[in-house]
Amino acid sequence: MKFILSILILCFCSDLNAQNNAGLFRFPDVSASEIVFSYANDLWVVAKTGGQAYKISSPPGQESFPRFSPDGKNVAFTANYDGNFDVFRTTILGGLPVRLTYFGGTDRVVDWTPDGKNILFASGRESGKERFNQFYTIHPNGGPATKLPLAYAEYGSYSPDGSQLAIVFRSQAFRNWKRYRGGTTADIYIFDFKTNTSKNISADTDAGEEFPMWVGGNVYFISDRGKENRMNLWSYDLNNGSRKQLTYYTDFDIQFPASGPADIVYEQGGFIHLFNIASGNDKKVDIQIATDEMAVRNRAENVQSLIFNANISPDGNRVLMEARGDIFSLPATEGFVKKYYSQFQCSRSGSFLVAGWYQTGLVE
Repeated sequence: MKFILSILILCFCSDLNAQNNAGLFRFPDVSASEIVFSYANDLWVVAKTGGQAYKISSPPGQESFPRFSPDGKNVAFTANYDGNFDVFRTTILGGLPVRLTYFGGTDRVVDWTPDGKNILFASGRESGKERFNQFYTIHPNGGPATKLPLAYAEYGSYSPDGSQLAIVFRSQAFRNWKRYRGGTTADIYIFDFKTNTSKNISADTDAGEEFPMWVGGNVYFISDRGKENRMNLWSYDLNNGSRKQLTYYTDFDIQFPASGPADIVYEQGGFIHLFNIASGNDKKVDIQIATDEMAVRNRAENVQSLIFNANISPDGNRVLMEARGDIFSLPATEGFVKKYYSQFQCSRSGSFLVAGWYQTGLVE
């Protein structure tokens, strides 16, 4: 009895660990005291020191690129609730998200203006068939969007006084290649709103440099110019033009970094890391997630509209059908439905169906 009880306790604890020790945290941002990030397509907030995270959004649809307001009380983010990606705002305590943009394509949150009066976002609404993005700002309560005087724009960060912008005109983010050194490599520019001029601070390398973050007198960014050939964190001194490598990962790239008042947060290898600007200390943030895991719950699905292949048995009494990567045997009129192979067991389900009855003995 004690042995059985011990096994049950172990299973219960293992299940809790599997639920809490989550990974695949994405699109983080950091305020003076907290980190916001996307996990399982919802937004979560956790203390900078780590610990138990709490969810601030749970509607159906993907939520990404959350950004704290300068005072840390609100979060702007991009979400697909109504068939396309729009800009939304909510508080760090959650609540009903406020929709701010209504363009029929993608509006991606980039940052807030330093004074907290507007949200900066990228959109292809005026680029002609959404061939590229440009920057716009919008009030946190909505209203008309204001276009910035930039022909192209993907990611950027304001100077503390708002008079300049560190900007990437083109990006390799979400691309399916790495270590690219071609003509569309991402470069970082410093754009001056007073003179409408820009300076390329990445002109000395053919490596990709992305996600500029303007903090004090430095622009922080990620680049694979180092000997590791991985996207690591770097800094650029605006006073003397010197560069400094800050992290030295050799396995996975740093992705989607964002800066706060004292820290830079980023994802690496599916986990969130926090780099303290003053001390140079870099650490992985220990985050616990408590969720009902409804996305992986067993459920019945109607796959009638998802059938791709079919094959009739030699006696005509049954038929094989493929749907959602699974193979099912169905009766011609009445009888049972049986699943023979799942998408995890058969990777050639489409071609398998034609000869399935003869080569595998599926007919009983």
